[in-house]
Amino acid sequence: MSCRPHVSHIHFGGGTPNIIGARDLKILIEKLGVYFEIDKNTEIDIEIDPRLLNPETINDLSIIGITRVSLGMQDFNPDVQKAVNRIQPFEKAQEDVLALRESGVRNINFDMMIGLPLQTCENIQLNAERAISLSPDRLAVFAYAHIPWMKKHQKLLEKYPIPGTRERYDMNFVMADTLVTAGYEAIGIDHFAHKNDPLCIAKKAGALHRNFQGYTCNQAETIIGFGMSSISSFKSAFVQNTMDPKEYREALLDNIFPIKRGRVLTDDDIQRSSIVEQIMCYFETKLEDVENPNYNLAQLDELKTDEIIRFDGDRLIVTEEGKSFTRVVASCFDPYYKLEEERHARAV
Repeated sequence: MSCRPHVSHIHFGGGTPNIIGARDLKILIEKLGVYFEIDKNTEIDIEIDPRLLNPETINDLSIIGITRVSLGMQDFNPDVQKAVNRIQPFEKAQEDVLALRESGVRNINFDMMIGLPLQTCENIQLNAERAISLSPDRLAVFAYAHIPWMKKHQKLLEKYPIPGTRERYDMNFVMADTLVTAGYEAIGIDHFAHKNDPLCIAKKAGALHRNFQGYTCNQAETIIGFGMSSISSFKSAFVQNTMDPKEYREALLDNIFPIKRGRVLTDDDIQRSSIVEQIMCYFETKLEDVENPNYNLAQLDELKTDEIIRFDGDRLIVTEEGKSFTRVVASCFDPYYKLEEERHARAV
């Protein structure tokens, strides 16, 4: 029996897939196999810019054992694509999805966006219909975060109409309604999955989880992150690597972990983390100690008045109308979250 710890899931995200090729990914997987046990049950997935896909790359992904691909489709409208400088014709998306399936990579996710410059509810519905026509297993629908004080290049987008809060709310509803009508099931917030997908099965069984990578049916308590800015989480702690390339390289050359920050979780942290996860996965949670000083009771009262949440005995339940504000509800249980006006992306 191998003494190496078994790996249930390998995820290549962030900028990694856009920087290194399939050959280097193969080397990485082989190197991980020296220290960890990787077998046929290990899910290996990758986030990838569809503009980088070609027949050779798709074939390489299949050969190295990639089991799931998340494609950053974002928007299929040519005018929106031109505005955000991300040209990727729908016809190419069709070809890529077909080629991936023919190569053996059959688990395909789409990342879509709402709130981009020039987007309207009409083109959001068309985006959803076009995505449905390609039959992805899962879809993640993210809200565009306009934060030019952090990402200077976003100032260039302000010459185009950018949807406001009400428009974004309506777009979110149109996208969700179109996907659900087509047979997809809503998974927590922003995510949808085919009814036969493992996420839907886990949701029905009460085994749905959420970690730094998003929703998962994987119950592993240990996540080890490699690369700049990656986060590692454990049962009672988490750490994040530095985002600075120079610091990262120097730390590795000195044979030390390139960790920038971390936190050992208290029992209270773990309890509140469980509450947040339940809200994000199932839109409800049991509040055993509603007088906990780390709960933002004043904001909970406001959310109740606004009919975003309701109480049933000791259970907090997010209303159907309040689901778009689930992140706001969850933030009431996070004393480390400090909202600075005009310095964060909108929750809707």
